[in-house]
Amino acid sequence: MSNYNNSKSGDRFLFLSIAVLLVNLISQVAAFPLQCVLLTYAVIKSDIRLFPGMYLLMLDKSNFTYLEANAIKFNIGFAVSPQNVFLIVCFFLCLIGVFKRWYDSRTMPWLIPWMSCIVPAFAIALSARSDGLTSVWQVSLVDFLTPALYFWGIGVARTWDNGKEYFIKRMIILCTILDILSFLGMFYMFSFAPFVMTLALLVGAIILKVGIIYAILGTLGTFSSLLNVLFSRYLGAMDAHGYASLVDLGSSFTTVMVAIFGIVFSCYFWMNNANRDIIRRIPYFALVFCVSVFVYSVSRASTTVVDYALTNQESRTIFERFEHKLIGDRGQLWKASIEEALKEPLVFREPRLQLQMRYNPESCAFEYMPAVPPHNQVLTQLVRNGWWMGLFMVLFLWWTHVRAFIVAADMVWDKVSLCVLLAPSAAVFIPVGLTGQTVLNANFCGNALVTMVFPGIIYGVWQCRREMHWSLGG
Repeated sequence: MSNYNNSKSGDRFLFLSIAVLLVNLISQVAAFPLQCVLLTYAVIKSDIRLFPGMYLLMLDKSNFTYLEANAIKFNIGFAVSPQNVFLIVCFFLCLIGVFKRWYDSRTMPWLIPWMSCIVPAFAIALSARSDGLTSVWQVSLVDFLTPALYFWGIGVARTWDNGKEYFIKRMIILCTILDILSFLGMFYMFSFAPFVMTLALLVGAIILKVGIIYAILGTLGTFSSLLNVLFSRYLGAMDAHGYASLVDLGSSFTTVMVAIFGIVFSCYFWMNNANRDIIRRIPYFALVFCVSVFVYSVSRASTTVVDYALTNQESRTIFERFEHKLIGDRGQLWKASIEEALKEPLVFREPRLQLQMRYNPESCAFEYMPAVPPHNQVLTQLVRNGWWMGLFMVLFLWWTHVRAFIVAADMVWDKVSLCVLLAPSAAVFIPVGLTGQTVLNANFCGNALVTMVFPGIIYGVWQCRREMHWSLGG
């Protein structure tokens, strides 16, 4: 009866979220307070069954391309958006959790160095604000707050076992609709996660046997998302120029890598003979792979003269284009970013020295962005936030990633949790960590759900089960 009532409360919240989204499509200003109130309630409740509604509350008019709207923020001395409200509430709830001892002895030691990062975060923010960089001065503060999503995920974990079926059912419906709209060019959201999210939900639905309807919907959503991965750039070129070539097939190499990793991890965790020792070592295998690619690309970039016109030449094989892209694009950027990260000052970075006006595909507008975008999560943090906060964030990400696999190895029998939570998390973490810069991400509808919240839930589930085992005298 309790699960039934909780499902009903989840549906009520979801219907309210749909209503607020409809208001948003008419007036973003009118919807803003409703979004903030409902998001605050959802964060405090910390229930996995509220995630589908939260996902909708994070969307706005700007995500629906045919409405041709921009995302808006309210300036009250600092920019306020539903996403920022969500992040701030997560942070303060995390502080409450510290005093109420929600976190175990393996988690607490990381809170002190995290809190120390408020010093460089404010130093960087105040420097940018004094230089008149009003559109970017909050970036370092958002980065500082982002780990709160992980700690919040630990708290959400207590609802996972009772709420996972509801979460999978509703999220399959939601993701399938958005995947189809995205393929049709009616919806846009900058994220590497949609394909692996839908695939993971489909696998979870099959394992739990939640019904043929959800399996069909999940298959349709996964197929639509895969079509988007393969053909979105081709269709975009056709729409913009009336012509597209074979080199426009496929999305970015990072997106394709995320899709491949997602399929591999989902299949492996689904297997009956998944090996505990292999699962524990996956992060280290991935680290060796990423470091090898990085070193190869940078060393080749230092000794190779690149003809950028050849990068997308149709006569070259896909592997030749990949290598050329890796050396001429990523290798050159990584080489320049290493030099930038080693420039003084090392601790408190000055944003004005790093920025230039560039087009941001996430906001679909021209704004101040890094002059040298590192396209590597480690370099991004060191260049943007310096060696105090930047290095902490890198170590924090590695710690959350490794221990998600360590506790997953103790729950190898729990295929639903591994396939739905760990597979999409690792699939985004590894390729985007190597060639992107949005693993440390606060956007709930972007990568944050899988890279920040899901690892916290994985650890929290393991922690709850261990505590229950002890309480039963195990």
